Amino acid sequence: MLTDEEYRLALRSKLVEEAQEVKDAGLDDFINELADLREVMTALMTAYSISQEQVREAQDARRNVRGGFEKRLKLLWSG
Repeated sequence: MLTDEEYRLALRSKLVEEAQEVKDAGLDDFINELADLREVMTALMTAYSISQEQVREAQDARRNVRGGFEKRLKLLWSG
């Protein structure tokens, strides 16, 4: 059995793996890969005692400062 820290690190690695699978997924598998990604995110949030509301608030705050993706702009440089 993993310690809490080992579990958290394993989930972080799994998050990267699942994100890569989303990136590489075809249309038929895209929803399933997003579901897998969300599953890992949910497990991470639980492991760190983070609520969905906390994430939503952080997302809104970052969007207000940085903007979102609605304009479909590609960031070429960040300083």
